[in-house]
Amino acid sequence: MRYSKTVRDVPTSEKQQVFAEYGIDWSLHSGYEVDHVVSLELGGSNDISNLFPESYSIQYGARIKDKLEDDLHEQVCTHRLPLAVAQDEIATDWLKYYLAAQDYTNIVSPLPSAESGTVPVISASSSAEIYYTSSYSTAKYYYPSSCNAWKSLSPSYLVAFSSLEALFARYPDRSLSPQC
Repeated sequence: MRYSKTVRDVPTSEKQQVFAEYGIDWSLHSGYEVDHVVSLELGGSNDISNLFPESYSIQYGARIKDKLEDDLHEQVCTHRLPLAVAQDEIATDWLKYYLAAQDYTNIVSPLPSAESGTVPVISASSSAEIYYTSSYSTAKYYYPSSCNAWKSLSPSYLVAFSSLEALFARYPDRSLSPQC
């Protein structure tokens, strides 16, 4: 039996912990997949630091990432891509590599804007980087806009800050997500 088949299932208790760490209420779990940052077929593990809730409802969500994982796995197995490179691509900016593989290199994934009302911006000072976190009471992490992991946060709890100072003023206990 292959390695990934023997460790595929993540216990419900661990999935619930993942949701709590990302500030997503467990009642919303049917709209998400608890996914691996580095997929099992690329040598990832079920360690909590390698897991995150990935939405089925967003344009570039769980089902799209699965396609990239399969493609990278096939490239590694046919010796067209070193395993370390595949792991880096999937862990750093999987969407960029997926779009490049689809020849969508000119597409920029849109960030929600405060003007559209999609993401409430708490601080209004200007900055090139926006920082996201969840307002959910058990959330632990923040995400710079350059790290796509923030997109897996529940829109119901998503808050944006124009500076780290503003984020820490409101949520002093937050730390950078291990995905970033």
